[in-house]
Amino acid sequence: MTPFKGTVTFAYSPHEGEAVKSAETDFGWDEAGPEAYAATLYRAGLTEYVDLPRVDGSTDVRSLVSSTANAPAVVPNDEVHFYVCTHGSRDCRCGDVGADVADTLREEVAKLPGSSRVRISEVAHVGGHVWAANVLVYPSGDWFGNVRPRDVPSLLSLFVPPPSSPLDYPSLTSHPLFRAHWRGRMGLSKDQQSQLYVESLPKEERAEVSTDSSQSYSIPFTTWDGSKIMVDAKPGQNLMEIAKAAGLPSIEGICGGQLECATCHVYLPPTAPVHPPTEAEEDMLEYAIGRKEGESRLGCQIPVTPELVDWLRREGNDVKLPRF
Repeated sequence: MTPFKGTVTFAYSPHEGEAVKSAETDFGWDEAGPEAYAATLYRAGLTEYVDLPRVDGSTDVRSLVSSTANAPAVVPNDEVHFYVCTHGSRDCRCGDVGADVADTLREEVAKLPGSSRVRISEVAHVGGHVWAANVLVYPSGDWFGNVRPRDVPSLLSLFVPPPSSPLDYPSLTSHPLFRAHWRGRMGLSKDQQSQLYVESLPKEERAEVSTDSSQSYSIPFTTWDGSKIMVDAKPGQNLMEIAKAAGLPSIEGICGGQLECATCHVYLPPTAPVHPPTEAEEDMLEYAIGRKEGESRLGCQIPVTPELVDWLRREGNDVKLPRF
């Protein structure tokens, strides 16, 4: 059987009329029966999906879909489906901006020809806290994080009309929105995910993440109280990774380097040979305690490169850490 790509449950679409209202009566549970939901199943490598009218804790989804007697109808998919997290008690990605992203998607889609082929639904939090995405796109299975209303036109330009092949569309990976917000694609292995991301980078940046990992460097850090610490690093790592591995104070990296927090805040002089911050990094730096204009950076966005190492050594500089 084709491997599963993922299951999306309890997707709420408030503007699709009576069909949705009747479906909503099947959501939730009553005291006499198990909690049950309608669900949509997407399968890896296929531009198709299966609507499951009722799924509860006892449902064997794999058997249900593979059963020849009771298999749900598989609908050939010429549509694109957006699922937006609007979970009100989460952080700025979902609780604060999720509803605005969903509303903006509906407004922009209404302007497009063939808008009936676009499904927009709202879901609860997905992906766990560290790896959270706030917009999921199917059938390709791409997850995007920290998406704001201003990003919606770019997101639509990538997926509407849907790509002809869900696993090979270079126009997607070359788009800046992909590099800044992509969190992964369902159905791919870790190595395949990494390769896809590397291919999305400009050529000069690919060299940074493909450098010989047998090399090693020492990166100087200075803590808020003036203590100087040398930290071992290898090409392809970033400042957040090496500082966290060394247990340096103030570096937590809660989001795992996904540009969804500011807990890897560091100070670097503006003359450092590193790429300027992206708009997404600037957004997250708004949450950094003790931010300094021109010096504050997120360590997860600063790769260890020979140029940076040589500059630190030559200029006698170091990476400074805030107190918090």
